[in-house]
Amino acid sequence: MATVEKGSLFPVELVREMFSKVAGHSSIAKLANQIPVSFAGTEVMTFSLDNEVELVGEGAAKGASTATVSPVTVVPVKVIYQTRFNDEFVKCAEEKQLAYLQEFADGFAKKIARGIDIMAFHGLEPKSNATSSIIGTNCLDRAVGVGTEAYTSGSEEADITGAVADIGEYPCTGIAMSPAFATALSATTYAGGQKPYDAFMWGGNPGEIRGIP
Repeated sequence: MATVEKGSLFPVELVREMFSKVAGHSSIAKLANQIPVSFAGTEVMTFSLDNEVELVGEGAAKGASTATVSPVTVVPVKVIYQTRFNDEFVKCAEEKQLAYLQEFADGFAKKIARGIDIMAFHGLEPKSNATSSIIGTNCLDRAVGVGTEAYTSGSEEADITGAVADIGEYPCTGIAMSPAFATALSATTYAGGQKPYDAFMWGGNPGEIRGIP
């Protein structure tokens, strides 16, 4: 007697959970101290004391030092990620709509995070990957007075050292790496065979490197 098998007799079922395939997070947001920006924009005053303190004797004349105060205007930009749903989706059960919208919101947040980095680092319009006239020079790649360090394969430690030197007298508060750079760094091997950055192997992200986020 033949055994009846499931085969294609029973239809597949849609589970309630959905699995997001969206990747992305903002390195800028992780490394920067964030402050709220109003819809109309925000003006931030930068205050720099240009001299060192002066040692003076009791009753002696005291010289004047200089301070530089200048405003920086922060203007928000508008981004969208638009998709369309047909009438059948709009009229389906609300619990099904909610699952889709929850995953869309999660994916949208990751896309915004990735877009922030593309715009802030490179001044590109994320969707077309073209230079943005809206951003102009207001990005790290083209900002006036911002030093850059060219990446040389096999010299990852030297590249980081050079980038830190570009900061000058200011402290290094964090490093953002592409996955490709982190993978190359993980392959660094010292003369004794030690691999100082093996925490970056296999896509690892330890969160900090030598005490620096």
